[in-house]
Amino acid sequence: MNETSTSAQYYFCYGLDMSESWVSASGVNAAFVDVARLPGFRLGFYGHSRQWDGAEEALVSDPAGETWGVVYRVGFVDADALDSVKDIRLNGTGSRFHFPVDVFLTDGRKIAALFYQKDALGAPRSPSREYLALVAAAARARGLPAEYAATLARLESIPSSYPVPRIVSLGSRFKPVYSCDCGA
Repeated sequence: MNETSTSAQYYFCYGLDMSESWVSASGVNAAFVDVARLPGFRLGFYGHSRQWDGAEEALVSDPAGETWGVVYRVGFVDADALDSVKDIRLNGTGSRFHFPVDVFLTDGRKIAALFYQKDALGAPRSPSREYLALVAAAARARGLPAEYAATLARLESIPSSYPVPRIVSLGSRFKPVYSCDCGA
């Protein structure tokens, strides 16, 4: 059964946006649904975030891959706000875009969801140690499989060269804590 919603959108989140504090700080009303598994994709880190002084997470198509994350249910008004936080733009000039997938919840149900994909990946890079620690902590806090969370914590990372997170402005509607700036 492929469950969908007509009054809300499901989002699959696999990085810092798994964190309850990130959701609260974003100012977006997003309801945690469940832990979810996305087959056919692997996690990688790309680009450079000035806010975190390291690469940010992205998903890469990989038939043998599997990524764990969480699913949020977001009403359509808040979905627009979340798109703004994640730099989705209707004219296609944002740093991310929606990518539709089917994910599997812990009870085995398949649901249609979107994830935010980086527009340009480039060569793989390492995230900052501080950023990766927060992603791994979010995975543990949300109840992702222990081995997966441990694997996240062991990924190669680099120490940031300045105190992070560096606060960036997202406008008056949003609090800037834990939102990512992909930088150029």
